[in-house]
Amino acid sequence: MNKRILSLIERGLEKKISGTGLGVFRICFGLVIIQEIIFLYYFRHLIFDDIPYIDSATPHIDIALISWAIVSIMLTIGFHTRLNAILNYLFWVAFLIFTPMWHDFDGGFDQLMTSSSFLLIFLPAGNNISIDSLRLKLNGTIQHTLLTTNKVPVLSYYAPLAISLGLLYFDAALHKLFSEFWRNGLGTWLPSTMPYYISALDMGWLLNIKWLQMTFGYSLILFQFCFVFLCYFKKFRIPLLIIGIIFHIGIILSLNIYPFGFGMLVHYTLLVPISWWPRIKKAISVRSNRTNLYFDPQSPPAWRFAIIVKHFDILNSFDLHPIEHKKHEPEQSRFCADTLYILDDKGIKRRDSQALISILYQMRYTAPIGLLFRFPIFNFLIRKIYDKSEANKRISSKSTSLVHSNKRYAEEDSLAQTDTFNPNNLHRQAQSLYRFFGVILLLQLNCTIYYGLIYRLNIDTRVTALTRAITDVSNITTSLSHTLLGITPHALYMDEHFSGYNRILALTYLSDDGQERWLPFVNQQGRFIAPNWGRVHSMWANVAVRPIFEKDRLYKFVRKVTAFWAPKMGVSTNHSKFLIKMKRICVPMTWRHNLQKQNLSGQWKTIGSVIWKNNRMQIDIPNTYFSENNVYRC
Repeated sequence: MNKRILSLIERGLEKKISGTGLGVFRICFGLVIIQEIIFLYYFRHLIFDDIPYIDSATPHIDIALISWAIVSIMLTIGFHTRLNAILNYLFWVAFLIFTPMWHDFDGGFDQLMTSSSFLLIFLPAGNNISIDSLRLKLNGTIQHTLLTTNKVPVLSYYAPLAISLGLLYFDAALHKLFSEFWRNGLGTWLPSTMPYYISALDMGWLLNIKWLQMTFGYSLILFQFCFVFLCYFKKFRIPLLIIGIIFHIGIILSLNIYPFGFGMLVHYTLLVPISWWPRIKKAISVRSNRTNLYFDPQSPPAWRFAIIVKHFDILNSFDLHPIEHKKHEPEQSRFCADTLYILDDKGIKRRDSQALISILYQMRYTAPIGLLFRFPIFNFLIRKIYDKSEANKRISSKSTSLVHSNKRYAEEDSLAQTDTFNPNNLHRQAQSLYRFFGVILLLQLNCTIYYGLIYRLNIDTRVTALTRAITDVSNITTSLSHTLLGITPHALYMDEHFSGYNRILALTYLSDDGQERWLPFVNQQGRFIAPNWGRVHSMWANVAVRPIFEKDRLYKFVRKVTAFWAPKMGVSTNHSKFLIKMKRICVPMTWRHNLQKQNLSGQWKTIGSVIWKNNRMQIDIPNTYFSENNVYRC
C-alpha cells in the first residue's frame, strides 16, 4: 500500500502541466485576502477595540493591517511570491492568535484560508501570470521567452483540492449525518429561512419548492462525502466543478456569509481542465484590428519592453515583429534607426512616449493609466524616463555582449529544462511529501474521529486514566492543528446552533429630535445591512445572540455595537440612548411552507434600553429574558 501511494506521488511530481490554473488560483485567492483586509480595516475599531473609539486597541493594529494588505497585493501580482506567501501565512496565524478574530469574530473561513495559505508557501504559484515569471523572462532572449512555457507538477493542483477542500468536505459531511434537519434534507433550506442569515436578495420563492430544497440538501451531503475520493480523476473533474460552483454561488447569493462562499469558490479554479485556459484566453482575445509592435532585437531596452508588453497583453491585442536589419547595413545607420514603434490598424506610426500611451489604451484594462499619462505633468515624467532609457539603447559593444550573455543564459536554461530528471531526487521528494500528507491525514482523523464520531455518539472517553490522557492529547493536538494548519472540526450549521433559536435582537437609537431610528446594523426585517456581513454577522448571530441569552456575552457586544455606530450616526457616547428590540421567529427542524416570509414579517418588542453617559454604558434588560423558561418555542 505504501509503495502504491509513493508511486502515485512520484507520478504526480513527474507529470508536468501548464501552471496557468495555479496562477489564476493565486490571483483569486489574493483578491479574497485583500477584500477581507479591507473589511477588517473598516471594522477595526469594532473588532479590535475593547470599547470602540473609547478603549482603543494598540495603534500597531493599523500598521499590521496595512502591512498585510501590501503583502497580499504582492502575493496577488506574484512578486517574490514565496516570501509573501510566508508573510501572509504568518499574518493569518498572528491575527487569529493575538486578536479577537478567532473567538468573537470568526469569519467561518479562517481555517480554510490558513490551510491554503500554508500550502501556498510550497506551491509553484509564482511560475505563471506573475511578476516573478516576467523577471525570469527578462533574463533570456526574446526568442527564448516566446517559446518557453512554465509548467508545474500536477500534484500542485491535487494537494490544495485534497487538503483544503476534500478533507474539509468529508469532515463536514460526517457531522451532518448527526443533524436532524440535515437528515431531513433541509440543510440548505433552514439557514435561508432565518432573518439573521438571509442576504439582501429575496429567494423566498425558491425556498417554497420543497422537493428542490431536499434535493439540494441531500446532494450536498453526497457531494461532500465523495469529493476527496473523486477530484483526482479526469472524468469527474467537470461534474465536480459544476456542482461545486453552483453550491458556492448559491451560498454567496442566498446567505450573508459571502467571504466564506468566495473563499471556497476560488479553489475551484484548480479543477478547471487545463485545456480550457487556452480556449478562455482565445475567447477574450482581440480577433481583429490588432496592433503591430516593432522592436529591435539588438536593443536590450527595446526587446525587454516588448517582453513586458506581451506579458501583460491579456487580450492578445499586439503582434510582435522584430525589426530586420540589412546584412551590410552600416552600424551608424542602425544606431539612428527606430528601435521601438507601433503601427495601428490605420497605419499610423507611433514612437517614444506616445507609443507607450497608445499601448496602454490598446490593452483596454490599462486605459485609465494611459489617460493619466496624457496629463502634462505625467506626460513630462514619462518622456524623461523614456529619454533616459533612449540614451542607453545602443552602445554597440555593451549591447552585443549583453545579447550574447543572455543567449548563453537562455541556452543553459533550455538545457536544464530538457535535462532528464534525477530519479533519486524525485524519490526523496515523494518520500517527504508522503510523510507530510500522512501527518495531515492523521491530524484530520484526530478531529474527525473524536468530534465527528465519539463526541456525536456521546461516548465517555474519561472512564480510565489512559482514555483521559488520550482525550487530553487529542484536544491539545486539535487546538494546535486548528491554529497553525486550519485542520479542525467542521461542524457548521448544526442542530445545536439552530435548535430553539426562536428570538432575535436588533438595536435602535433616539436621535436629537427624539425620533426612534434603526441602527444601520439589523433592519426591521431582521436582516443584516451591508456591510455588516461576514465576521460582524458571525459575532452577533453566533456569539452575542443565542437560543438562550447569556448576559455577559450580550452586554459585551451590545456595548461594542452601539459604541461603534454611535459616532457614525452623529450620536455621542457622552449622552445617548439606544433601545433593544426583540422579535420572535420560528426555526423548526421540519418543513414549513413560506417560513422565510413569516420570519421576516414578525413584530418587534422593546425589551430593554442602553444609556451612554460620559463614555460609560448602562444597560437594562429584565432578568426574565435570560431565563431558560422564557425561551419561545414555535
